[in-house]
Amino acid sequence: LILLCWRITSALFKEARMSPFLPSLQADASQLNALLRVFLSLVMLASGLGKFQDLSGTRQALRDFGCPVAWVGVAALALPGTEIVISALLLVDATCQAAASLMAALLFLFCLGIGRLLSQKKAPPCHCFGALHAKPISRLTLARAVLLLTGAVAC
Repeated sequence: LILLCWRITSALFKEARMSPFLPSLQADASQLNALLRVFLSLVMLASGLGKFQDLSGTRQALRDFGCPVAWVGVAALALPGTEIVISALLLVDATCQAAASLMAALLFLFCLGIGRLLSQKKAPPCHCFGALHAKPISRLTLARAVLLLTGAVAC
């Protein structure tokens, strides 16, 4: 259902961007895309800053999600740093497509990790937003990640 909604929305945005006969729809699509980029940028910024504020929780979450122990220290710094960089790049027209693709890839990996843990009946704290939000993962966590992934792909 989410993929179907994304395809319909994506098709409408692409049609609106390419159609010279629908200037008002084109402007609306451009405004919606700008709002989506700002929203996704704020989500990534909050996520990255939250993880930096709680590095021990970020390291624990990486271990819980199956990150190799040797990589945890570097990943605990690289992940929030990457999220903050993506946040900034989403706001620049020249880099927004690359940033959205990187965000989609990151969220896809999160979805895989969350899905794997849920299938094993495990529910460690996600630390998705670091110190801001550290509740145990659930189907709602997965749904939120899929929704954000859909937004990144539509961007």
